[in-house]
Parts: sequence; C-alpha cells; structure tokens
Amino acid sequence: MKKCVRCGLLNEDKAEACSKCEFTLFEEKPSEGPRRKLTAEPASPGVTAERHGAMVRLKCRTPAEACLIRETLESAGVIALLPDENEMCLQYSQKGYVELEIPAAAYHPAGDLPSIAEFSVPPPPPPGIGLHAKILAMLLAAVIVPGLLVFAWVLTGYKNHGEERKAKEFKLWFFIGLAAWLLIIITLVALSS
Repeated sequence: MKKCVRCGLLNEDKAEACSKCEFTLFEEKPSEGPRRKLTAEPASPGVTAERHGAMVRLKCRTPAEACLIRETLESAGVIALLPDENEMCLQYSQKGYVELEIPAAAYHPAGDLPSIAEFSVPPPPPPGIGLHAKILAMLLAAVIVPGLLVFAWVLTGYKNHGEERKAKEFKLWFFIGLAAWLLIIITLVALSS
C-alpha cells in the first residue's frame, strides 16, 4: 500500500494517483524507506515538479514564488539552483514560468513545498489613486468650504468601501495641495507688499 503525502489515504501499490485527492506523490512502504514517487503531475495549481535524471525541476508561476521556494529550501538545508535575475525575468517573459532545480534526493524534505508556496506568496498590493484623483485632491484644497465638504465625502467613500490605501493617498494629496496653495498665497502677499 502507498500512502498519499497530501491527504494520508492508503492506496493500492499500482495506483498512479490518490483515489481521494488525485495527488501523484506517495510515501512508499516503510520497509523501503520513506521515499516519494515523483511524476510530472501538478503539485498544486500552477506549480509543477518534473524529474530530469538526478534533478527535479520545479516550474514556478512567478519569479517571486521561485525566490520564496528557494529560500524555504535553503532554510531546510537543500541546495536550489535558480537562474540569475536577468535570466529569470527573460525565462518568465518567454515561457510564463521560472524553473528552479533541486536534487531529486532532496525533494523528499520539500515534498509539501508547492502547497506552502501557494499560500505564502503575498497578494499584490491594492492599486492607489490615479492621477485624476491626485489633481482633484489638490484642487479641493484651493476652494476651502466646498473643497472640504467634497474632500470629506470622497474620503468617507474610500473608507466605507475598505480602500484604506486610497483614503490615505487622497488625504496626503489634499494636504500637499493645501500646503502648495498656502505657499502661493504667502508668496503673493509678500510680493505685493
């Protein structure tokens, strides 16, 4: 019987994939030692592991994911071969993935690595406000009473929709505009005297 490394279900020796989760890596019988069968089946969505002789090639979705996997492997004492930054960017733009190579014998300690990388890659930051919103914030500072009312309305809208980053940027650009207008007024008053 072979034990699935993902869900732990015992499968028949001839099984190609787990009958429960369809994962393709297994722990062999204890008498043979805890080794895993490696195929070219995706380990998790977007991450694949392929054996090429004495090496296992992990195909990572992004350069950031490849670097994360390399760091995780190296912290576990596994040597990981990753192209330099320029070659990695070229490989990513041409193939749509980045290849990371590790020794096949060392793949056992990193067996759960694709699932770790799946949840460890941080999502991209939410977009900030655009140029038009920055200009609006600066112009609102020029017209004090209606400007403050519109500023408060827009700021509240950002906060109510959970867009804290946009609210923060809008507030920053409003105060930059306020400072710029005050500087212009002070300069004009000083020049007219």
